[in-house]
Amino acid sequence: MKEQFSHHDMMRTELFAFLLPRLIYTGTEAERREIFNQLKDDGNGLVHALYEQMCITDGVEYPYSENDFKVETFERGGVGIIQIVFPEYNKDINDILRAYLLYGTRDDAPYKKYFAIKRFADSGRVFIFHISAKGEGFIGEELTAHLNDMEYEYWKLVCDYAKLISGDMKREDRKKKHKNSHKWSRDWSEFDWKAMRVKLDETEANKADGVVDIGITLDEFVEYLQWLMENEPEQYCKVMLSMKLKESGMPMENVEYWLNHPKEFLEVINRWIAEQK
Repeated sequence: MKEQFSHHDMMRTELFAFLLPRLIYTGTEAERREIFNQLKDDGNGLVHALYEQMCITDGVEYPYSENDFKVETFERGGVGIIQIVFPEYNKDINDILRAYLLYGTRDDAPYKKYFAIKRFADSGRVFIFHISAKGEGFIGEELTAHLNDMEYEYWKLVCDYAKLISGDMKREDRKKKHKNSHKWSRDWSEFDWKAMRVKLDETEANKADGVVDIGITLDEFVEYLQWLMENEPEQYCKVMLSMKLKESGMPMENVEYWLNHPKEFLEVINRWIAEQK
């Protein structure tokens, strides 16, 4: 079957497969928020204005009125849905039937995903397409057998949305781990503090050129303390307490005892503080 695209067909595809997703995904945070709020609060007016401006730019007649588009906002399963229903589609081409923007309903939810419901002329099959921030289309669930079941369509959209968000979160987590792994000069999670402390006791006075003879430099030791503070705050407190007690002249066996009995140590400190008042 030879596809018969009219100029308006191409403009419709341009608007709902490229222009509108680009406005939603790109620009400054303030610009993205403005588009989202316009689509949510006055979607009919926004779609009408965008389409009409495209016709003016191309020098063609605008074939629709504002009421020819229907934009509604509702929720399914804690996910906000903005639905854009189009006028009658062209059955002779691969055409977009509806478009959706799904978003988290919590105020701090950052994720918004744009979808189009697309029908293929040759087969008559209908699929959900996720359109990414890069303008790429990714095929999702097939809706052909459930074309008139809108609740089925909504929940399939929510499922696709959840899968995309889950994938985004996993990628962000991997990026954070990758970034964090390059923040430190070594993997301090494998570092043996107890072994280093024993060696530190043995070579306490042996310092030269900024290096303590315990296998790491003073800079690395400071980095290790920073890593502990960010990743293992309880262990960081123990290390700092151990160092302070050792500096005070306390025998190592007493240091070990208090490190293993923090509640008793706290009681002793509190009694001492009370006696000073």
